Amino acid sequence: MGTVDNLRRGLLLFLAASFSTPEAVAEIVFMYSPDHVKNFSIGHHFYRTMTLDEESHTLYVGSMNFIHRLNLFDISNTGLKFAEAEMKPTYLGANSQYLDDLCTHEPHKCENHIRVILKTASDKLYVCGTNSFSPKDWLYDVDLRTRDIYPPYGDGIAKCPFDPENTLTAVWVETGNPEDIASVYSGTMAHFRADPILYRPDLNIHGYRIYSYLRTLKADTKWLNEPWFVGSFDIDEHVYFFFREVALEHMNCGKTVFSRVARVCKNDKGGRNVLRENWTTYLKARLNCSIPGEFPFSFDEIRDVFQLPGDTSKFYAVFTTPSNGLMGSAICVFNEKDIESAFQGAFKEQASPTSTWLPVSNRLVPQPRPGQEHAPERM
Repeated sequence: MGTVDNLRRGLLLFLAASFSTPEAVAEIVFMYSPDHVKNFSIGHHFYRTMTLDEESHTLYVGSMNFIHRLNLFDISNTGLKFAEAEMKPTYLGANSQYLDDLCTHEPHKCENHIRVILKTASDKLYVCGTNSFSPKDWLYDVDLRTRDIYPPYGDGIAKCPFDPENTLTAVWVETGNPEDIASVYSGTMAHFRADPILYRPDLNIHGYRIYSYLRTLKADTKWLNEPWFVGSFDIDEHVYFFFREVALEHMNCGKTVFSRVARVCKNDKGGRNVLRENWTTYLKARLNCSIPGEFPFSFDEIRDVFQLPGDTSKFYAVFTTPSNGLMGSAICVFNEKDIESAFQGAFKEQASPTSTWLPVSNRLVPQPRPGQEHAPERM
């Protein structure tokens, strides 16, 4: 675990307060026309997912039981054939008393909420929905006319959440995986009540598994501790995940949330023994978005992250302060090279459950260094 420091390298906009003097007042006039604003709605359908396809000027929207295909120039009047696909849940039973009670009191949760829409290089849409607490995934044609289950079984568990309100990030990775087998990478919950996970499913060729799925170690809070995922990116030979979580290294001083960036190698094939079907290249570092000074003011909770089109060298992230303190928000920018430098820096460890987390001496770091790629045999 390391730290990405953004005290001097970052673009930071502090939005907690603003002021002006009589000598420095500017008038800003906004010209507004109702014609500039377009809207789309089919009712209260929980529009949770949007994917932009700039090449076809199309906006795909995932909602409860529907995917919508909208004309980007006027989303209120699509003018497109097959402008939506209905996706009612295929599983309607409750597999526990808890879910039975939940579906009685919150029936909207037991519909099929579309949480993932990703365009693939083969002009298909990878789509994953909650499917009434039984996640399922499909491959759609981009015009939504036809679909097939995502091979081999259409099982969406760990690729999108059970509960439509649970955390999720997902990215489609076309190249760099073992044998360049395209796949989705996801961060979500692998069970309807627990088990946070960073996940890559089985890699298959013609329906046959070539490499087993990989995931973060189950029930190990050092890997993930009550995370909330906000973004994921495919860059060169790595996939990066951004999230916030309860800071394990701060537990002796009270419960605190820190922001993280994690990295896995796309060519990771998993390990042996305790790391069988688990990432062997997983690393994470803290993201530090703060105002420097003798007593730094920190924005500890990442809310969103994005990159500018065509520029993979920087990550722009939105942060806030905890809701139980002084309210503030900021935008910080992190260089990909600085993140990589942090991953090559000192590790931290805790000698005992009551000990403080301290840097690990270089002579005690295992070789090969954790986080580096390796090449074991096929599964």
